[in-house]
Amino acid sequence: MFMNKKKEKKISLDLNYVIAIILFSTLALNLFTGSFSLFSANELAGKIVEKTEEEKRPANLQITVIKDSDCLDCFSVDSIIEKIKSDNVNIEEVNTFEKSDEKGKELIEKYSIEKLPVFVVTGEIDKNVSLREAWGKIGEIIDGAVVFKSPATPYVEVSSGEVRGRIKLIIVNDESCQDCYDANKYKILLQQMKMSIEEEVTVEYKSPEGKRIIRENGIKSIPTIVIEGDLEAYDVKYLNQVGEIKGNVFVFEKVQTPYVEIKTNRVRGKVNIAIIKNDNCSECIDYKLYSGIAGDLRMSVDENDVYDFDSTEAKNLIRRYGIKALPTIIITGDLLAYDMTNLKKVGNIYSNAYVLTMVNPPYMSAITNKLVGNLDITILKDESCAECFDAAKIYGEIIEKFGFLAKSKEVVDVSSDRGKELIKKYKISVVPTMVIKGEFKPYVEINPTIWNQVGKMNWDGAYVISEAGVKQLGAYKNLTSGEVVR
Repeated sequence: MFMNKKKEKKISLDLNYVIAIILFSTLALNLFTGSFSLFSANELAGKIVEKTEEEKRPANLQITVIKDSDCLDCFSVDSIIEKIKSDNVNIEEVNTFEKSDEKGKELIEKYSIEKLPVFVVTGEIDKNVSLREAWGKIGEIIDGAVVFKSPATPYVEVSSGEVRGRIKLIIVNDESCQDCYDANKYKILLQQMKMSIEEEVTVEYKSPEGKRIIRENGIKSIPTIVIEGDLEAYDVKYLNQVGEIKGNVFVFEKVQTPYVEIKTNRVRGKVNIAIIKNDNCSECIDYKLYSGIAGDLRMSVDENDVYDFDSTEAKNLIRRYGIKALPTIIITGDLLAYDMTNLKKVGNIYSNAYVLTMVNPPYMSAITNKLVGNLDITILKDESCAECFDAAKIYGEIIEKFGFLAKSKEVVDVSSDRGKELIKKYKISVVPTMVIKGEFKPYVEINPTIWNQVGKMNWDGAYVISEAGVKQLGAYKNLTSGEVVR
């Protein structure tokens, strides 16, 4: 018993010793790891601060300008350099060299510079994202430097030493034409092309100088502009669309009305507009939209009248031009001054008058004074076809897009008596489809290309969307085979 007790005591002491060692080790480990974590966190925080400070630090840059001081009116790069300075940068130095200087010649050869003035940026050009994005807008990077190589006109061509881009603007005008278009507005074209106007003059077209310019350049209409000079320094693709270039001379030909026709000495392009409306038709197209027709063609409108359908003026116009649908627009006057190609597709020209005849339904009949374009619409679908496109949604969007006037609209299933009746009557082979009854012909006449391709008009006047149309809308079911076509 004694021995047992002594042994138990020894074991107890050993256990306490082990526990003490474990506790000490744990404490030491915690202190060590805590110190290490604190050290690591401080080190990491320090690095972050250093990185943030480094990012905030302005980029150190050097700018070198190469120019030709003999060109007093040449483009100046100063505004671009000032813009660079306004960013987060530190310009350590700005050096300027003439093209004739040894350093200037060296830089011109090194960076293959073709136009002056230019500038070269060196230093920490890649320091931040903002700078890297800016350089792409300013120039190109060559051998670790940003080189601005595209000065606006005028500039000095290095290979020839000549100043390029100088032009002379001549405005050929008729002061007696108070209604004529202001030719000064054509100068916007020059501004958009960043042309450098060295000289600007305005000449009267009847003056000796005006007559000479008209004769030599084949001018047919005025007011217009003539540009003389170094056109080759510019991208003239747009100029070719609005006029003619002969050598170093451009003549603007797409003159805006009203203008004076040189051959007849007559003011061209004035028109009058008359719109006939019917306020009883709330479903009809808004007649105010017709005023946009003249605006699209940039017509010069002298008078703009709106008549109610039962007024004396409207009745006379309806009778004179055989008008059948309202609202409509009648344009009279100098129509030959305009390109009427597109308008002819939806209307008729009578001598000096244009009448819109293809009026979007629904519209009011000028003959019966009744609404035209009422429709009865049936959407036929198969409820069991989960993969088929959403008939109510898709056809609803089509109805809205084309302005169908639905007097009634229903959705029926192929399994219903009504569905079976429609399938049998119109030999329907695919669903979902749409059956349109009523006055659908006017809608087809407005968009014949569409409706003749996607459906068929049946013997009783009902129009049914065919497979050619259905397959454009999504997955559908072939009723003959029972197959879902995707």
